[in-house]
Amino acid sequence: MLLSRGFADLTKKFDIRLAEKQNWCCPVCGLSFGTNLGEPLHRHHIVEKRLGGKDLPSNLILVHWPCHMKIHYDRNKSYWVNFLFAIKQSRGLSLPLNNVP
Repeated sequence: MLLSRGFADLTKKFDIRLAEKQNWCCPVCGLSFGTNLGEPLHRHHIVEKRLGGKDLPSNLILVHWPCHMKIHYDRNKSYWVNFLFAIKQSRGLSLPLNNVP
């Protein structure tokens, strides 16, 4: 399945299932996806695609756009590595050796 550049579309079943799995909340900030209407939602790969991560619901989380930027560009990178590692473990995803905190 080809996903559209990371943007989520809550009119598509694939993204609705992801949102439902997360109780319609962003796992980064904890706010509902309906809190900031019109704010773009992004799909974030838990295991990065460059490390073999797939476009599967088990490997994706939906996040608000600013939260996605925080994951990628926050100076406290070790916090986000541990945050995503905990999600990987809870979903039973295989962990690349160079992607373990």
